[in-house]
Amino acid sequence: LYNRLYLNNSVVIGAGKTGDNNLLAISLKLSSQKISLADGRLNIIDPAVVSQTWVMIMERAASVSQPAGSVFSYSCPQCGGELKNTDDIKCQYCGSDINSDLYDWVITGMMTGPEFEAYKVQNKEIFDFAYDSDPLAGLYHVRDYALNNTMIVLAADGQFAEEERIFAEKIAKRWGYDPGKLEGFFSMAQIGRLTIRMPESQKEREKIYKLMVKAANIDQTVAVQEETLLESVRKTYGIAG
Repeated sequence: LYNRLYLNNSVVIGAGKTGDNNLLAISLKLSSQKISLADGRLNIIDPAVVSQTWVMIMERAASVSQPAGSVFSYSCPQCGGELKNTDDIKCQYCGSDINSDLYDWVITGMMTGPEFEAYKVQNKEIFDFAYDSDPLAGLYHVRDYALNNTMIVLAADGQFAEEERIFAEKIAKRWGYDPGKLEGFFSMAQIGRLTIRMPESQKEREKIYKLMVKAANIDQTVAVQEETLLESVRKTYGIAG
């Protein structure tokens, strides 16, 4: 289950043709926080809201004509008959496959940002154009991700020790931020309003993760909450232990 689940943005980042089908690649930026339900109790899986980029591949026949209906309006694309349930796979009237690329766009693949970058290289002859998996990533510098995530780690146990505050001010100053404007970051981190964000580069993710580990150890004690957060981030972003 999800305590929080947001679609931040969706952007068409690639188009092309494979066989007799047209193809689209769509970048989906989402933020989420997973929880579980066991014995009537809710348990938090993700200690913080986590941001990720996925790429959705959609295909449709190039020769498609105007369908009689649409699955988006709960009607059969082939005959226009009303669908009984949203999860029907065949029309109850004409027996046609509802989810077919002969009539409409269908999802044929979902992959992470790094997986899409590899897929794009292997299938470069397919795309007429293909941008980066996260087209808005250029708005953020690596230091932005690092400072944001470091603040979340420092606030994981619900308080800022003096050593932690000094550490945050030191790295903010080193990266060109005004240390005097960190108070807003401190406040948002303490009430859980910051989201874990990572760049698409695995090498940069690992560098930021190491800084997060350093931040957790800055007061000589790694709280259980900090350890849980770090382990969650490591698994979510595929960082080696």
